[in-house]
Amino acid sequence: MIEDVRKRLRSGEYSIYERTGGFDFSDRSIVGTHSLYISNQGTVYAHDTGGIFGSERTVTYDAQSLGVKVSPSSYFMTLSNTAPYHALRFSFTVDFNEFTKMYALLPRECFQWDADDFCLYKKESETAFLPGKIKVTDTMILLSSEQGYPSKKYELPMRRIRTVEEVSSSVLKINGQFAIDEQACSSFELFLPQKEIVTKLAGHKGRSVFDVVGNDAELYPVYLELSGKPIPLTLAHSEDKLSLVNENSLQVIKTFSKTQDSWYYNKQDQLAIVLGEKPFVFVVEEKRTEAFFTKNLYSDQHRLLVGTYLLNGTWLGIPYEQEQVAILSTKNGVQFFSRSSLALSEAVSLHNSVGIVDVDKLIVKHDFEGIAQICMLQAEGQYDFAALALPFSNPSEHAIGYDDSGQPFWFIHGASGVTFFSTSEKHRVITNEDIQEISVVEREEDSLFTAIQICTKKEKKRVSVPTTSVGELIQKTYLHAKAPLVQTVPVEQLYLSYARHSNDYLSYDLFGQLFAIQEGIREITATNANRDFRNLEMINFLYYAIQSQKRRLDTVSIYLPAFWEREDRALFPFPVQQQPYRQLQRNLTSLSAQIRHSLSEVENSLSAVSSFIILKKDMDEFIKEKTKRGRNAALAVGGIGLALAPLTGGISLVLPGVFMGINTYMNAADMKRIEELKQSNENLRLDFFMRKALDAYEHFMSTLVPYYVSEMNQSVTSFFQELAVPYQGVLGDPSVKQKLLGRMAEYYTFKQLPIDDSVLTKKEALVETVQGSLSLADEHMQIFKQEVTYHVPESVAVPKLSGK
Repeated sequence: MIEDVRKRLRSGEYSIYERTGGFDFSDRSIVGTHSLYISNQGTVYAHDTGGIFGSERTVTYDAQSLGVKVSPSSYFMTLSNTAPYHALRFSFTVDFNEFTKMYALLPRECFQWDADDFCLYKKESETAFLPGKIKVTDTMILLSSEQGYPSKKYELPMRRIRTVEEVSSSVLKINGQFAIDEQACSSFELFLPQKEIVTKLAGHKGRSVFDVVGNDAELYPVYLELSGKPIPLTLAHSEDKLSLVNENSLQVIKTFSKTQDSWYYNKQDQLAIVLGEKPFVFVVEEKRTEAFFTKNLYSDQHRLLVGTYLLNGTWLGIPYEQEQVAILSTKNGVQFFSRSSLALSEAVSLHNSVGIVDVDKLIVKHDFEGIAQICMLQAEGQYDFAALALPFSNPSEHAIGYDDSGQPFWFIHGASGVTFFSTSEKHRVITNEDIQEISVVEREEDSLFTAIQICTKKEKKRVSVPTTSVGELIQKTYLHAKAPLVQTVPVEQLYLSYARHSNDYLSYDLFGQLFAIQEGIREITATNANRDFRNLEMINFLYYAIQSQKRRLDTVSIYLPAFWEREDRALFPFPVQQQPYRQLQRNLTSLSAQIRHSLSEVENSLSAVSSFIILKKDMDEFIKEKTKRGRNAALAVGGIGLALAPLTGGISLVLPGVFMGINTYMNAADMKRIEELKQSNENLRLDFFMRKALDAYEHFMSTLVPYYVSEMNQSVTSFFQELAVPYQGVLGDPSVKQKLLGRMAEYYTFKQLPIDDSVLTKKEALVETVQGSLSLADEHMQIFKQEVTYHVPESVAVPKLSGK
């Protein structure tokens, strides 16, 4: 310390702070040494050595009477004089830790504050104080800080305080357990310039949660689910004991054992269930609580499956309807826990049950006390049936399904009808005679089940059954309903019915693709407003669909008559004449050639802009990508798709849906080529030839196809007229009638199934469209009649013939 300052110190006075600079007074030297001291009695000493030419000076400032202004900022305190006309003017900064030491050694009267809620704080792991604001209520210490982004707010409940230590007259250490940023904090050190706050906190004697659960307990926030509402509570952990506490009332609601009670926890759903005297459900959201549950309460022996599920059907003799449950899995089996009633079913092993998983549904058929029962669990969101590690079955192996309300069943289809079982003691029968129609109404992507509608005279029942069972249901219903009539119906009527079914089958295979193309043109036109993208989809759809149709014509015209011949050889007990079948082949081959020739005008227009047609290998890959999910019938554009689909049956058609969005799939080479074509105005050329191709196809469908359909009908009529004689000779045999009925059932089933897995339209609708085109022929002939009638004058009378 400088001697001149030392001589001025009073008895018991000493320096608590010193620094260089930070002050000014009149005639202060420029090159001298400037030193500032603050004594424990609140006197500020400013000393100037005077330098080379000046004289030594010391100026004092009485902070106790004049005051020091304290201005906090984010990282330091600024101390300055408050007397504006005093000879000494000073302003300097100190860090927060240095300031708290200075504050503890100075009279409080020295300091003047801008705010009465200012404080400094630091958490247990921090070494430096941070500035903030404080508010103290009877139940809470509220800290806030604007430092950093976002601003911070801390709540220190009074009930969480264990002890309060007085570090100094203005610094308190609050010990307890506080949740700060989802982390546990055991202490806060507070610098408090307000004496009344220090007094209030230092004298805190209220009860704390530790008085209830023990001083060593660790506290974890949880939510207790009660009547569907989450109630915020605290779980206190001490050794093996877990206490559920209401901190507001400082009451223990329930005490659990970490080892004796059964804990089920799922981190993904933030849900825990504990089974003791009665079940409790906890929602675990806070990260620290999650970590505790994961480390201490999770076990592979007690698993809580992801998600909640709606339980329908019968389980352990109890019927359920849309009951929301959680699934618990243990080494003893599976339990269902009701989220509403908190009821828990008994643990049952499913290894002797039939389990079928279909996307988000689990169907279980099991025996309980000698009675077969069935239930279904449908996930409300996330699901994880694989965690059950059960031997699941394929739906095609079991006649199991569910109705539109989610109630499961198994069924048996016999001569009396379709019997639906909810248990082996509860069932319902729909007779075959009452069933008017079975049709597909919905097909979910990725699902192994298909929704069908069973129409009777009294009702329409919608159920979902394995996709592989749909055709069998339709066919058996037809067989059982028609079998009693076969023996009584005249053979002529039976034969005529068979001929009509066969003609419908040929109509679909020969002309179905053509009408699918016509509908596809309308669909692409209606769904794509962008001309260039629309033309791109249209040219690829038309090109590949026509190629498919040309191959289809050859296959059907040659091999369908051969197939019918083989079927008839197995039916007749005598040799079959080949002539009718060969003649039908010749007629169909000739007709196919005419159709191929008629399509050449459309193909010529497409060939003129063939650069827009995607390469076949790229198109196959595109179709594979679009149809791989939930599609049973993969389609290759190079052929006619000879694989039969389990739901639709028959030969696949090329439908327009698969070509939608083709511009988003093209590879880099295709995109580059298309862009180059755009630059050269080839899109205008494409638009011209596409309109020309579409006009040609419309003419083909409206003018030529009705004629071709009529020709096919005549060829088939002649074919079956020739076969009528040998058929009449064998239709008296009941076994032959039964075989013919089987054929008709197959054709009927074929027509009732959808055209494709991607649509619900029945093949029967397409057959009706094909045969309905004959009306266009009548319209053309009517036009000729009108023209003739119009040009012949009314005055020209029709000559009368002589005689009567």
